[in-house]
Amino acid sequence: MKRKTSPTREQLGTLLLENIQVFPEHEARLLRSVFDLKALTAQEVMMPLSEINLLKVRSTPSEVPNFCRTFNYRYIPIYNERVDRLIGVVDAMDILTTEQHSDDLSPFVKNQPYVPPLKSAMDLLGELRQSEIPVAIVLNEHGSCVRIVALIDILEKIVGNITANLKRNTPSLEKLGNNQWRIDARALIVDVNVSLNTQIPTDWCDTIGGFILALLGRFPQKGEKIEYEGYEFNIVEVFEYGISQLQAIKKVAKN
Repeated sequence: MKRKTSPTREQLGTLLLENIQVFPEHEARLLRSVFDLKALTAQEVMMPLSEINLLKVRSTPSEVPNFCRTFNYRYIPIYNERVDRLIGVVDAMDILTTEQHSDDLSPFVKNQPYVPPLKSAMDLLGELRQSEIPVAIVLNEHGSCVRIVALIDILEKIVGNITANLKRNTPSLEKLGNNQWRIDARALIVDVNVSLNTQIPTDWCDTIGGFILALLGRFPQKGEKIEYEGYEFNIVEVFEYGISQLQAIKKVAKN
């Protein structure tokens, strides 16, 4: 008698998808999301560096409570000299519950895994579930830290937005007049390139704010001007830990 073999995981998955109509709607949606996740990579679930609030390692522990109240963070990405050179993550609970005294955050920084953009999101989900701090740092091919991926980002791909305060609005790119644009710092570089007819590279980061941060290696001041590829980018609005609005002005040669 021929021995029956058990179906493989792939065969079971195919069987589920072919008969998914027998499940209640919300369960079917979750199942599809789980199977869709298998095809995603880290770069498709992570947050651009320009959308993330950071602290410098030289910040004092006394700054952490206000940072947490402002941004509702527990796990805080830490950088040293350049904002695209993350050195790890601080768990705010370690600071809020300790009596240890320190002039900076270095004793509290925990090294996080560095992952390539094309790492499987499903594999990363398994690793972050086992991690003490469920955050990974994504490097581009130049070794720069351009994105962060957290466990919650991957879970939201399955179940949707988990908390309202994490919803991301569509960033705007508005033409103000001849050769002038007002740009949300979260606007995608590909959209900026189309509107401004520029060729800003996307190998550093995805957003125009992230590109400016990577270009400078620091947080710019309000009113600061950066010239790039025939444009002057004025920093219109900033907040304590990043850029929120830019103005792009095309430089026209005078006759």
